[in-house]
Amino acid sequence: MKHGKIKISQTGYAHQAETLDHLRYKINNSKEYLLDYIAEHYPNEKWLFTLLLRIYNSNQNSHMWSLIYKIAIYLMKRISQKINFQNQDPSFMKDRNLATMFKMAL
Repeated sequence: MKHGKIKISQTGYAHQAETLDHLRYKINNSKEYLLDYIAEHYPNEKWLFTLLLRIYNSNQNSHMWSLIYKIAIYLMKRISQKINFQNQDPSFMKDRNLATMFKMAL
């Protein structure tokens, strides 16, 4: 088990392209539901999400979306690391406050 001698051939995780294709499919088929969900759970950020949906609809294949995807995955990993390994309180997730989640990720 020397360093670099063991290789994992398949992890079972979805690749970025697969995930973005799935998100594209879900957004295209659930726009009304997404707008209702955002209005109910994120009323303060509704303007931001509505703007992002409009921008997304104008150019769904932009490289900006893959960049946003990479940033979101990075921030989620940081939150997970803090909760699972640094024993931080996960109760802030129940409030669905994006500002608090962003602060926790940094």
